[in-house]
This record gives sequence, structure tokens and C-alpha cells, in this order.
Amino acid sequence: LPTIITMYMSNMLNFSITLNLFILILILGLLHEQNQGTLNWVK
Repeated sequence: LPTIITMYMSNMLNFSITLNLFILILILGLLHEQNQGTLNWVK
């Protein structure tokens, strides 16, 4: 993961940007799967 690499740097701004980008990609993937109808949580 890129977050592990940035944790060793002392730049918290770089770490927070990378972490927010990673979370944003996960949320966008979740919304994409829900729109495709793959996720059927509510029946």
C-alpha cells in the first residue's frame, strides 16, 4: 500500500492526502458496485 510508504516520511500532509484518496477510491468502488446491482444488501 502507498500509505505504508508515506508513514515512514515525516510529512503528515502527504500521508493524509494519500489516505483520503485511498478512502475515496474505496467509496467510489462501493457506489459503482451498488449501481451495477452486484450488492444486494436490502431485499
